[in-house]
Amino acid sequence: MTYLNKIVKYYPIIFIIQIPLILGFILPIILYNNFYYSEIEIENSFVKLAKNNYLIVIFIINLLCLLLLFITPTKKHINNKYSFHFFTIFIICLFSIMSTLLSKLFIFEIYYLNLGFYIGQQAVLILFLLYSTFDYQKKDLVIIFISIIFCNILSLYTGNSNFFLITLLILLIVVYYRFTFKKFIYTIIICTLFTVIVLGSKKIYRDYIHYGGMDKLNYMFDDKNTTYAKKFDYRSVNNFFLKQKIEFIIYNRSYLYSDVCGKGSIYKNNKNIEELVENLIFKEGKIIKEKLHLGYLSNFPDIKSLIELKTQTSCYIFFRFIHRIDFFSPFAQIVKEVNNSNYIKGESYKPIAYAFIPRFIFKNKPIDNADEIYMKLMDRLKDSSDKNRTIISVSILTEAWMNFLQKGSLLIGTIIGILFTLISLFYFSNNVFLKILSSSLIIHVLNFNLSLKQIIAGSYQLFIIFILIYLFSIIFLKYYKKI
Repeated sequence: MTYLNKIVKYYPIIFIIQIPLILGFILPIILYNNFYYSEIEIENSFVKLAKNNYLIVIFIINLLCLLLLFITPTKKHINNKYSFHFFTIFIICLFSIMSTLLSKLFIFEIYYLNLGFYIGQQAVLILFLLYSTFDYQKKDLVIIFISIIFCNILSLYTGNSNFFLITLLILLIVVYYRFTFKKFIYTIIICTLFTVIVLGSKKIYRDYIHYGGMDKLNYMFDDKNTTYAKKFDYRSVNNFFLKQKIEFIIYNRSYLYSDVCGKGSIYKNNKNIEELVENLIFKEGKIIKEKLHLGYLSNFPDIKSLIELKTQTSCYIFFRFIHRIDFFSPFAQIVKEVNNSNYIKGESYKPIAYAFIPRFIFKNKPIDNADEIYMKLMDRLKDSSDKNRTIISVSILTEAWMNFLQKGSLLIGTIIGILFTLISLFYFSNNVFLKILSSSLIIHVLNFNLSLKQIIAGSYQLFIIFILIYLFSIIFLKYYKKI
C-alpha cells in the first residue's frame, strides 16, 4: 500500500475525531476580540501563549499521525465483511437501551451496577461504528437505529447532550467510509445544524423543564458535607426567554465585548454596561420573577441597542453553541492562573496507573482527581467553600498544562497523536477485538472535555462490557443449537 493510499484510508478518521478540538479553538479565536476569566480580562500575553501552545498540540498530533502512518507497515487486508448474529445485536441494543434508561433516571448504591449502566449505554454506538467494516442486514440496522434514537431522546430529555454529539460525529465517520462524498457533505451540514440547535437551546430547556437541572428520581440528598442548589421554578418567571439571553451576555463577557451581533468592543472600558444589564434581571443575586422593564434604558439608547442586538435569538443560540464547544477559553484561563509556582507536576495523572485494576481488588483505588484539582487552581470560577454539586470538567489540554505547563502540551500532543494513529489502524484491522477496542476509544476521545484518566478508563470499561456481552451471546447460541 502506497503512502498516499494510507492517507486516503486512515487519515479521515483521524481528522474527524479532531473536529471538536479544532473547532473549539478556531471559532472562539475568530469571533471573540478578547477573552475573560470570570469578570477579569485575560492579558494578551497569556492569550498569545495559550494560542501558541494550543496550536503546538494540534500540530504535534497531525505531524505524528502522518509520520507513524508513513513508517508503520500495513498488510493488505482481505475485503471480507464481518457480521454479528442478530441475537448478539439484539442483546447489545437491549442492554444499551436499559442502561440509558436506568443510568439517566436512577442512581444506585452499588458501584459496579451504576458503572455498568453508565458505560453500557454507549455499547450500541460500537455497533454503529462497526457498520463501516461489518455486513449488517436491514433488520440489524433497524434495531441499531431504533436503539440509538431512543438513547438520544432519553439523554436529551435529561439535559445531557454529550451522547448526542458523539453520535453525530460517529455518524460522520460511518457516512464517510460507507457512502459517497456528496452524502458526506450533506451529513456535515445536517449534523452542524442539529449541533447548533441542541447546544444553543440546552440551557433554556434544562432551566424551563427541569428547574435548572434534572434530579435523579431516587437520588437522596443526604450527604452532610455537600450543599445543593435550591430548585427554582423558572416557569413562573416573566420574560423567561429574554432574561435567559440577557443572563448569557452578563456571564459571557467574551461575547458581550465582541464585534459580532453589535459593536461591543467600544463598551469594554465602560463597566456601567455590566451593572445596567445585571440589574435588569437580578436583585441581590437572585433572578427577578417580575416582568422585565427595559424602560429605564431609554436614558442609554446605545446600550439598549447593543442589548437588543446581542439578544437576538439567532445570535443567542449560535453563541450558546460556541460557548459549549469553546476549549480555548478554559485553556487561556489556566495558562493565566497556573505557572511555575503552582503547577501540580503530574498529580492528576497518578490515578491512570490504577485504571485497569478493578475496585473489588483494590478497594482504596485512587479516584480521578483532575476536576477537583482544577477547581482548586481556578478559584475565581467557584468559591472554595462552596460545595455545590455543580463542577466544571477539565479537558485533556487544560489538564496537561496544569500538570507540566508547556511540557504538558508537548506530552499530550504526543499521547493523542499515538492514540489517534492506533485507533485508525485498529479500526481497519482484520481482528474483531481490535476493531471493538478502536471503537471504544473513538467514543471516549470524541469527548475532549474529559481527563486523560477518564478517557483511558472509560474506553477500557466499555470494551470489557461489550466483549462480555459479545462472548455471552456466542456461548448462548452454541448452547441453544445443541439443545
